[in-house]
Amino acid sequence: MWSIGVVFLGLPEERFWSLTPREYSLLLQRYAERRRHELEGSALVAAMLYNINKDPKAKALQPADFLGGKPAPKAQTAEHIKDAIRSLNKAFGGKTKRKAKKRGGSH
Repeated sequence: MWSIGVVFLGLPEERFWSLTPREYSLLLQRYAERRRHELEGSALVAAMLYNINKDPKAKALQPADFLGGKPAPKAQTAEHIKDAIRSLNKAFGGKTKRKAKKRGGSH
């Protein structure tokens, strides 16, 4: 998670550690969308070059033919990210601080 946040998302380390799991998840989604958009542009160029130079009897290709059939990865849920953080925290000997639940009642 850290390396993705710092290397791919370009976050300063302090900013990475200040993110909530929800914020991190949203940033990852935007990064995936931006990367997909960049790849679509490259696929368009590849399709154009192929189609200009192909045998006239060959089938023309579409940009989607260059993107592969693998669907885009699903974004992690906030709960999945929380579980990963809890596991890392436990593995490195950290202690989990939980907010105290407010008790109902009259004062």
